[in-house]
Amino acid sequence: MIRDKIDVHAHYLPSAYNSMLERRGMKFLDGGFPKPDWNVEIQLASMEQLGTGYGRIEPGRALL
Repeated sequence: MIRDKIDVHAHYLPSAYNSMLERRGMKFLDGGFPKPDWNVEIQLASMEQLGTGYGRIEPGRALL
């Protein structure tokens, strides 16, 4: 598959942030969105499935 798409708003959930959410029993992010499962393998598989060649990480407010 040709991967010519660029994701300009990819999200990243660092393990430390994810661990903090779990310790606090938080299953939802700001705005009530469910906390997604995230790791590099899931991200790359999704990119492959969607034909995405590059992704720009959007760290979000939690990392600022």
